[in-house]
Parts: sequence; C-alpha cells; structure tokens
Amino acid sequence: MKRNTAQKSIQIMCSETGNQIAVIPSENGRLKIKSNGKIDTKNISEFLKSKKIKLPAKYTAEWDKDSCLWLCTYSGDYILRKPANREMPRAKKREWQALQRRK
Repeated sequence: MKRNTAQKSIQIMCSETGNQIAVIPSENGRLKIKSNGKIDTKNISEFLKSKKIKLPAKYTAEWDKDSCLWLCTYSGDYILRKPANREMPRAKKREWQALQRRK
C-alpha cells in the first residue's frame, strides 16, 4: 500500500480576541502539516497567550461547507486532572499521599 506523501498545508486566521480560529486548507499555506499530523504552533500559542487565553485551551471545531474551512470557537480552559491511582507510579503515589496527610 502506497502512502500519500504529498505535503499538505494550511492557513490559520485568529479573531482579535483569540476566541475564534479559522483553519483553512490551502496548497500554498504557510503552515505545513507534518507526516505525524502535527504543525508548528509556536506563533499561534504566543498570540493566544498575549490575548490572555491560558494554554492548553479547549476549542470546539465545526466544518463550514460553504467556506471550506474549520471554524474553531473557544470553549474554556482545558482542565488537567490528577492521574488515577493505577496510572500513578508507586513512588509518586506515596509522595502524593504524604502531601495529603500534611494538609
């Protein structure tokens, strides 16, 4: 099976507040999608931080058929949670329990 090796690119446009982001598929876009599906987002993250949006942030994306783009709307901060006990290494678990006893 031959894999599609054509490099894809996109353009990203942000609203002034950073609450909406448009992701536009484009042949001559400035951002290249790597083979693992990731893009370099350093400039985007710096822009969002300057607009007081905490990272990691959570966006809801919807495909707009008429405009042929993904419209992403800010839906709040991404909540990082403590891993479940079975996922936590034994040493870290003891450290966590010791901290809880001190409180």
